[in-house]
Amino acid sequence: MATKIKMGGNKIVGLSTDVVDDGDAVSFGNVENVSSGKVNKTGGDYMSGDLTIGMGTDTTRQMGCENLGPGESFRINLGDSSNNMEHTSEMPIILSASNGSVIKFANNNVVNFFSDSIELGTRLELLGTDPIGDSDVCKKEYVDSINLLREAKCYIGYIPYLSSNENKNGIMLSDSGHIVDHDPYKAFNPLDNSHSWIPNSPNDCWIKVQLSESIKIWKFVIRGIVQNEGFFNWELRGSNDDMTWTTIHTETAYTVDDRILHSFTLDVSSSFRYYTLYCYTSTYTIEGNVGLKIFQIYTHNVR
Repeated sequence: MATKIKMGGNKIVGLSTDVVDDGDAVSFGNVENVSSGKVNKTGGDYMSGDLTIGMGTDTTRQMGCENLGPGESFRINLGDSSNNMEHTSEMPIILSASNGSVIKFANNNVVNFFSDSIELGTRLELLGTDPIGDSDVCKKEYVDSINLLREAKCYIGYIPYLSSNENKNGIMLSDSGHIVDHDPYKAFNPLDNSHSWIPNSPNDCWIKVQLSESIKIWKFVIRGIVQNEGFFNWELRGSNDDMTWTTIHTETAYTVDDRILHSFTLDVSSSFRYYTLYCYTSTYTIEGNVGLKIFQIYTHNVR
């Protein structure tokens, strides 16, 4: 019957509850019974069953809202009050778990969240600017720049004026052997040639400085005792245990004579407690012409 039925405000009663086709008229009670297992579109009902979304031939399914206006958001909350993942389109993702959470990438743990710590399974790269607060995390380049400022070069020699091979500040001097009255400390007491260190052999000789603590040096200076004669093939070494030595500077054909104060700038990243100047071979006419009138090392001011 392709026409309209006007009821004039009256009810239709006695409808069958046995609905067969989509176009069958149904009673209010029938609709209520069918809807009781559904989720209310506008209310706060909860699903009691599983939500399964078929993939078909696609690889992605999207759940959300389109055309969100100002102040509007879409929220997904998976889990319960103690273990949940919440995402609101206007806010960051929120993870809550009573026993910790983990972010994985390619099945590897990238970040582990615990109640008292965060563990990183990868390198942390900071993209922000320099730190502001005392507890801010900062970049390595920032720390390096501060260290450069703190390690300002000191132009005053580290070794004080010495009157013996052992200083009250913990500085001790030794050598491979020396002639009478020309002890190692006299290389740090530069008055004249009578105050100089002269080894008892001009070849395979050394003078060693032992400090009270490890320091990093940026320069050292030396001066021989006569012109055109002195150490020829030599090197400066550093150590922290007086057994294992690191070569800091090497010269294979450089005469350390009395013409000038010989200064050498270094690029050293390590600190040492022991410094030794070792001479393999010297150039000389007589053995007593080889030695040091001046030996000094320079470190940094720590601010």
